[in-house]
Amino acid sequence: MIKYLIVLLSFIPALLIGQANKSDSSGSNIIYQQEKINIYKMNIGGGIASKGFGSLSSLMYNDENSCYILRYSNTTEFNIFGPVPEETLWDIGLLYGWNSRYFDYGIGLSYVNLTKRGVFLRHFNGFLSFDEYQKITLEKLGVPIQIELSGPWCSFFGVAIIAFANLNTVESFAGLVVAIEIGKLK
Repeated sequence: MIKYLIVLLSFIPALLIGQANKSDSSGSNIIYQQEKINIYKMNIGGGIASKGFGSLSSLMYNDENSCYILRYSNTTEFNIFGPVPEETLWDIGLLYGWNSRYFDYGIGLSYVNLTKRGVFLRHFNGFLSFDEYQKITLEKLGVPIQIELSGPWCSFFGVAIIAFANLNTVESFAGLVVAIEIGKLK
């Protein structure tokens, strides 16, 4: 899944780069200017990810053509009566990217934390029986990637579909969430 996401992400910059000069039917050059809008927003969402469930929250600032993102993302197993501890990956990162009116793309640097199961310790019997394993925690730096397609419903509220990933040496992960947006969106 990660390989396919990387291939997809490699084509995104080409989609974001528009031509500054375009010609109309008469052959004269017309210069299109994008309206300069500064956007501040917070995204909170949930969906699917590498381990099962994924969540993302971020603070974003967009200026003319750039976006700056502070992001927390998480993927975890969904075990109600499963083994303990749950395997979880999360990151906190700073991303820099490019934006258009409804589309944002960012890449950056993040702190990654992985919690996974080690050796089997014991089994608990009873109504809520489960297995307990050794808890192993690994920490590394990673490369977070985020692609957002947003649709503001009004000047302060909207909905976004966000694809996120983190490439690192511990265990790379990816996910897709539906998020609400709150802030100055138009």
